Amino acid sequence: MPKTRSDKEVLKNCVNAIGGNDVVAAYLWGDDPDKQLDKQAKYLDRCFLPGRSEKLCWTQVMRILKLANRKGYHKANAHFNAQMGYEAPAPINRESERAELQKQFVQAVDVVQAISDRLALMDGSSDV
Repeated sequence: MPKTRSDKEVLKNCVNAIGGNDVVAAYLWGDDPDKQLDKQAKYLDRCFLPGRSEKLCWTQVMRILKLANRKGYHKANAHFNAQMGYEAPAPINRESERAELQKQFVQAVDVVQAISDRLALMDGSSDV
């Protein structure tokens, strides 16, 4: 049976999957010129240590989860979904989704063309 991880461990794994504390600190606080990113990277690391008062706000947690998801790391989604009683998510394969949407588009165009052809026949038969 797999070890149950804490939420902090799961978020730390997200940070690692994204590229580490420096990358995520730049992502979270890089637009603030008063923040020194090396200090923010250390602050971020302390957020994941047990018993520390440093914490991330909900918006920062969500930004980390979204970025991890974009990087292809989905274990956090599965972790939090399992805590809430949901099945593990199946990530959308963008290429498969694109191909399916293109197929549906072509089918829709075919239907519209068939309707247009039938209307043209009806218009043509009324002239006879």
